[in-house]
Amino acid sequence: MHLDGIIVDALGYLAAGIVFLTFCMKTMLALRIIAIASNTAFIVYALAADLMPVLLLHAALLPLNLLRLAQMRRMARLAGEVARTTPTADQFDWLIPLGHRRNLPDGATLFRKGEPANSLFVIAEGNIVLPEIGVTLGPGALLGEVALFSPSNLRTTSAEARGPVQLFELTERRVEELYFDNPVFAYRLIRLITRRLLSNMVQQERELEARLAAATLPAGAARRSGTG
Repeated sequence: MHLDGIIVDALGYLAAGIVFLTFCMKTMLALRIIAIASNTAFIVYALAADLMPVLLLHAALLPLNLLRLAQMRRMARLAGEVARTTPTADQFDWLIPLGHRRNLPDGATLFRKGEPANSLFVIAEGNIVLPEIGVTLGPGALLGEVALFSPSNLRTTSAEARGPVQLFELTERRVEELYFDNPVFAYRLIRLITRRLLSNMVQQERELEARLAAATLPAGAARRSGTG
């Protein structure tokens, strides 16, 4: 393809400008769309300027980006459709098709308090116990989301299997994609994290009140005994 040098240069600048836009995108979906536009622009530019290496590179990247875009749209559509038909907001089993399956035997430790967190889990079968806070989670429950969004990225409690357990793991990257591209998931996740944090605060306040009451009881009993 032979074009005027000015036009060829303009195509090159256009392709470079689109690449710059990819760094401005805040969601993976938008990033893929801009990447596809960039591949297309570079293919046209490479044909016009007879740049075979550039042509081969973007001819290979274009179908890859198209495939990833189709996968992301399918994932977001599946999550949105199933979330809207799930009657209980606390149930996240609609995320199971998006995760990687893991099986735990009875008594196995999924993670320990203080460990780095790089994923969350959806329980499909069985129960998971959080021993530090005395909570048991069953099928459909989400697990590990607080640590994933905390500044330290550390597990706030341990998790142990009670009986055989099957769960599905979603990586931090997959959760981030869902969060930014699926408002239903983002809304339910925020509500769940908020409720669990408030529940933990209430539990801690009750435990503190119980300890204070236990600490003051002997002194009060002694005073009553002396005045009797």
